[in-house]
This record gives sequence, C-alpha cells and structure tokens, in this order.
Amino acid sequence: MNRIGSHDHCHGNHLRIRGAMGHAEMKFSTERPYADPEKAARKILEIANATEAIQDGRIHIEKINAPMLYKEGASPAEYGAGLRFAIDKGWLLLHESGTFVKFTPAGAELFA
Repeated sequence: MNRIGSHDHCHGNHLRIRGAMGHAEMKFSTERPYADPEKAARKILEIANATEAIQDGRIHIEKINAPMLYKEGASPAEYGAGLRFAIDKGWLLLHESGTFVKFTPAGAELFA
C-alpha cells in the first residue's frame, strides 16, 4: 500500500506521484525547455541571429530548424509553436514559400 507522497514507477518517461489526497498525479522526469513557446521562439531568434543572412536579409529556414531540432532537441511541435510565436509577436517574417525568414525591425531590436 502506498502512503501519501510516495512514488510509483510507471511505464515511459514519467513518475507517478501520490498527492496529498492519495490520488496519482503524473510528473514527467525529463524537462522540455522548449515546451514554452516563448522560450522556443527566443531560441529560434538566437539561432537566426547567429546565422549569416543571404540576399536581402533572408535566412534559410533549414539553417534554423536543423539546429533547433537536432542540436537543441526541440520536438517538431515545440519548434512549430516557437516559430509561430515569433511570427505572431512580429519578430520574424516567414516568406509565403516557407523557405526563409527575415527579422522585422522589432525582432532585430531584441539583439541591438
């Protein structure tokens, strides 16, 4: 029998914790730093800022998504939410082709 506050091991990457009322609560054991769209957006901006732009300030999207997904370990959903957040905040413009982004004046000012 489990006592209040005791731990049960579950399948997957989480731990079940018994709360004050004895009900099982799920707690993930691996932190997802980019689960917060704003944190993901700021990391995307940091990567974009460190990337050499081509003609007219364009930055190829693969120069951002590869480091974000493979080096930083963001999930595709986290990357997409971060990119959308940066666009919605007016920090980046995504070309209609989806192949490159550009900093807006507001986005560039974050690094001034």
